[in-house]
Amino acid sequence: MRYRKLGKHSIRVSEVGLGGWLTQGRSIDDSTTDMIVHKAFELGVNFFDTADVYNKGEAELSLGKAIVGIRREDLVIATKCFFPFTDGPNDRGNGRKHIFESVHNSLKRLRLDYIDLFQFHRYDADTEVEETVRAIDDLIRQGKVLYWGVSEWQAHQIADAAHTAKALNANPPVSNQPQYHMLNPSIEQSVIPASEQFGLGQVVFSPLAQGVLTGKYLPGQSAPAGSRGADESSNNFMKGMLTDETLTRVQELKAYANEQGYTLAQFALAWCLRQPNVSSVIVGATSPEQIEVNVAARGIELRRGLGASRSHPGRDYGSLRKSGFMTETLACDVPASHASAAETEFEKQRGVSDVEVRAGYAQVHVEGLSQPVMPERLRVLRAVAELGVSLDFLKLAPAGLSFLVPGDRAERVVQALDGAGVAYDVRRNRAIVLVHAVNIRDEEGLLADIVREVIAQGVVIDHVGDMHDRLLMVLDADDAARTARYLGERLIS
Repeated sequence: MRYRKLGKHSIRVSEVGLGGWLTQGRSIDDSTTDMIVHKAFELGVNFFDTADVYNKGEAELSLGKAIVGIRREDLVIATKCFFPFTDGPNDRGNGRKHIFESVHNSLKRLRLDYIDLFQFHRYDADTEVEETVRAIDDLIRQGKVLYWGVSEWQAHQIADAAHTAKALNANPPVSNQPQYHMLNPSIEQSVIPASEQFGLGQVVFSPLAQGVLTGKYLPGQSAPAGSRGADESSNNFMKGMLTDETLTRVQELKAYANEQGYTLAQFALAWCLRQPNVSSVIVGATSPEQIEVNVAARGIELRRGLGASRSHPGRDYGSLRKSGFMTETLACDVPASHASAAETEFEKQRGVSDVEVRAGYAQVHVEGLSQPVMPERLRVLRAVAELGVSLDFLKLAPAGLSFLVPGDRAERVVQALDGAGVAYDVRRNRAIVLVHAVNIRDEEGLLADIVREVIAQGVVIDHVGDMHDRLLMVLDADDAARTARYLGERLIS
């Protein structure tokens, strides 16, 4: 087994960890959990993940029984809080009272004196980050928690937590637990860069897409009896991946992995671990044999041919093009209020796939910078970065620069620019329309034609960029859905 640090921090976790989300205290009994945990530990696994709400505390109880007899110093135990545990008004969220009581209740269920890693299961919009940071820092200073982290937080939320901890002279977050697998690499866009900047490591869940990336689900066939896909009580999060189109691609990928000498599961886990910011992949298991197969993924080095593609810098396609993962895509960023309508329109467009709908942006233009421009640019960017605000699609000009920020951070950016003493203009309610087409650069004049056609529809475009084989346009968010629909039809025809 290999071990990796949690980001920049000294604690080390096994590359493969064991989780109990849909298994421990639910689909497997305590004796089976005991066998799986001891087999995992025997194979070098030291990282065991659970949460208070996993099966209403039963997962923690089952894990607590299983680790009895294993030397405490050899274990890294992680648990979480956020989701309601009861109907009580304070028994939820990331407020001080719930955190304090969740930690103590988890300690009792796990039969532990301290928790190695305590994570906040989701971001709590109803609680100030300062309250959350102060509460967990107090518990760390009391010796009841060693490290803390988050789960499924966005990049700007991670940055906010890190900056808040620094301002309070509190212990910083060390980890993020997101979903991450070959069918959903979205954290590579902004979450991983933000985590790298602030020293967090990823401990990812569902690296096998809840079993889809084992290859056991076949196109045109019902899910195997006894599998998670056949269990209506636990397959809600995977139904969208059980389409014939996806399963066909997975079978082609399975054949490719087998050609390289790996099972598909081993290949998929190794794909996640190729990312340096991933500290551990968390797998579930219903038998000791299953954890033994998954642990075999540690130390696998994928060939150089599986590097990042130009069209999706964060995604490793390379030789996987023949498996159908390299398709023409159209993605559009719109305000949350437009998300449902935009997704409905996208679904109507035959041949358009990999659609992402995210929150709106504000576009910031800084002008009149003196020469030499680079020190001036750095001064402005540093002022914004110190707020923990992530910048998207930065464009440099001879005496200025332009960038996009999340709309809800615009006011903070304006204040920072005022402090930097520069001239600027902020255009709110912006949307990003990103058109991706394989070999788009090979078609002479296509980019100009697309832009002209969009303008002919009465759309005002703020900024146009040619990003390798992608066309980037920034425009008013209200025009985003119809522009994306029009472009979808244009690319298909």
